[in-house]
Amino acid sequence: MEDLVPLLVGLAPVKLLGGARSNAEPLVIGPLNTGYAYGTTALTIDASAPVLMYAAAMPAGVRKEHAASVDFDLTNLGKVDVRVDRVDIRVLEFYPVDFLDVTPLTAAVDIRRYSCVLDGRPGNYECRSESATYDYIKLASGELERFSVTLQVPTPGVYRFTACVRYSVAGHLKTVEYADAVTLGFFDDRGNRSISSDIQGRLLTILEHEQSPSQRSVAALHLAKFGRPEAIPELLHLLEHEHRDYLRSDVAEALAIYRSGEVTEALVAALGNKSRMVRRSAAKSLGTIGDPSSIPYLERYLGGGDVVTEAAEALGLIGDESAVAALGRALEDENEGVRQAVTSALSHLGDRAIPLLDTAVNDPNQNVRWRAILVLGELKSSAAMARLVGALTDDDSHIRSGAASRLGWIKDTSAMSALRVALRNDTPSAGAALAHLDPPDIDGLLAAANESDTRTLLGVAWGLSELAEKLERLPRAYEKRAKLIATRALEMLNALEAMADIDHEELSRFRSRGIRSIRKWQQRTDGRQ
Repeated sequence: MEDLVPLLVGLAPVKLLGGARSNAEPLVIGPLNTGYAYGTTALTIDASAPVLMYAAAMPAGVRKEHAASVDFDLTNLGKVDVRVDRVDIRVLEFYPVDFLDVTPLTAAVDIRRYSCVLDGRPGNYECRSESATYDYIKLASGELERFSVTLQVPTPGVYRFTACVRYSVAGHLKTVEYADAVTLGFFDDRGNRSISSDIQGRLLTILEHEQSPSQRSVAALHLAKFGRPEAIPELLHLLEHEHRDYLRSDVAEALAIYRSGEVTEALVAALGNKSRMVRRSAAKSLGTIGDPSSIPYLERYLGGGDVVTEAAEALGLIGDESAVAALGRALEDENEGVRQAVTSALSHLGDRAIPLLDTAVNDPNQNVRWRAILVLGELKSSAAMARLVGALTDDDSHIRSGAASRLGWIKDTSAMSALRVALRNDTPSAGAALAHLDPPDIDGLLAAANESDTRTLLGVAWGLSELAEKLERLPRAYEKRAKLIATRALEMLNALEAMADIDHEELSRFRSRGIRSIRKWQQRTDGRQ
């Protein structure tokens, strides 16, 4: 499975509460905050007894700036100064990794920078200062320092560890250690992301015999990825009884792989869950399953609320006659937000959406019409193109602009004549569209450059700027024409900048980019001469 997704962990940096202060120790450490470049669900099963763990994780041996880090505060609550001599990471437990799901996350920031290399064994690992300006740190009474330790891990696995600080006070050496541990996983560059049949068997054993609800839930969520029907009863139980909304939401999404009546029935019931997160996940899964029996229930949520988008998308994915009819009725809803959501969902229907898009493209609300234009552009069919060409004469300049942009994106030269007309009728984006056709309409743009209307000239400059970005890729045989394009574009961009009645905000969208492309092309051609 190449596209596995994280399940149980929330994938935010771990923050453990607590401290390590005692009456005899003036220095307080913690809490520990972990930052990492990736987040995962890490599954490890001990050889002697099945154990499931999940941890934030990242690749081992990656560049330092992308590595994991552990951050903590160190506070001197004593009455005298202390001297921090050494920072350690103490590995309490190590587990080899059997399975990982991977998704990108953001690394943490730092202040006092250290680095530490961990190996696959319990024990203390000394951290090295990344600054040449200090060998030790002095903490005055009441002072706080923030530390960040970058972790390098050549041995992949799941590490449970804490932070230790050795310091001296009044000539005596002492050590303070944070009381709670954090967990990070590291996987190798190959990315161990699949569950073998042997591990699936052990997961089934956990599902059937483990007393811990959390262990069973993790096993069920992982087994669901492979469509194992044995996981269904546990997943349905979690969906109904689990009190953590994020876990219920994960379960609802995991159930999308199953095509069974009992699963559809449970997800329909979850549409009424008090948690918006759960309701949305349930609607998405019903769309993926595609059971027509869920259509009446999904249609109820098209009347407004916080799952309109997901309900509309689900109906679009189901896509049978009943679902299309439900979407059509929703297009008549007085709520413009409902009509917008429904219009976006029509992209799943292909050309069957054209009659409904005819309604949406004439909607009184600009946002609904805009979304209809976007969907027509996605369809790319001749019927969709005919509607886009028609929209080039819309009274709303935003709709005309959107239609022109979509036609350029489709690249079909059958729209060339209509785009030429639009360019001369207050639609500058038609110039960019002409440049994006395959092949581009160079003649049309150069001919329009002789017009006097500033809006037309703005569109021509836009189109020539888009062409300028392609000059680098033109064969050398086209160099004479390329030179004409570059020269004309540069003249127009500079002339338009000096005009008082030009829309300078619109001009700024492409002017600097166009000039940069022209200069780059000129440098290349000058170098070849």
